[in-house]
Amino acid sequence: LISEDERAEQADNARLVTMKRDAAQRAPLLSHQAEVEHKRVASELGLELPPPSTPLFGSRAREELAARLAEIDERDRDALTADRRSDLRATLETAIASEVNAKRDLDACSGELDLEQAALAELTGNSQAALLEGLPPSREHCGVRMSVAREHGCPIASSRPFAIAEHRSARTAAEELKERQSGVRQLRSVVDREQSRVSAASAAVSAARRDVMAADTAFEQWRGRSLVERVRLVQIEQMIVTSEEAWRNATTQAEMVLELEREIVDSYARQKQLRQDGRDSVDR
Repeated sequence: LISEDERAEQADNARLVTMKRDAAQRAPLLSHQAEVEHKRVASELGLELPPPSTPLFGSRAREELAARLAEIDERDRDALTADRRSDLRATLETAIASEVNAKRDLDACSGELDLEQAALAELTGNSQAALLEGLPPSREHCGVRMSVAREHGCPIASSRPFAIAEHRSARTAAEELKERQSGVRQLRSVVDREQSRVSAASAAVSAARRDVMAADTAFEQWRGRSLVERVRLVQIEQMIVTSEEAWRNATTQAEMVLELEREIVDSYARQKQLRQDGRDSVDR
């Protein structure tokens, strides 16, 4: 027979044995995890690092992380200083404004040319014919008397007398025709120059757009590389923390095993004493 105290002590002893077994199983696993993370950190940094069992491991690895982060920060500052995207965008806006102005001027000149060409076409089609009809006969025309000319049906004799005012008007129309032709030629030259100006402005806009796109692409690529490097450093820091925590937990579990061993020994001693006390009571 065993007493209630001995039965309670046996239950407590079983609990201690289970805890010791679990701790003994966890300790090597945690130690292995610490060593694995230690090797990963050393491989990522390309360094020979102190073992995870010493505080030098974390301090040395973090010094290297701080140095590399400082290099990334310096490169980022240099990249931002050399960033020309704002200037290139301003150049693009200026080029676009120049193209708009050139197209506006071309449209204005083209519209004026169209009007002048229409007026010239009308003047050429109507006034020139009227001019030819109203011109007087040349000096070599015949000197036949009017009565004889009418008898023979001469159109000059049967038509109305020559009008000096109409002749002057026709001469003025001819001069206007010549002036308009000269004006049209000048406008065509202006339109050609404006067309060349528009072509040059459009080429400048295309070049400015290419420069802006190239600068944006280079900036995004640099920012992506910088972000990847920063994330990699954060991941290495997490590896360091994991290795340190795993080693601390492994040490804690190993110490717990030793402590549980002592408690188990004490529990066996208490069980023996309780068993002996029970026997002594039965003997009495």
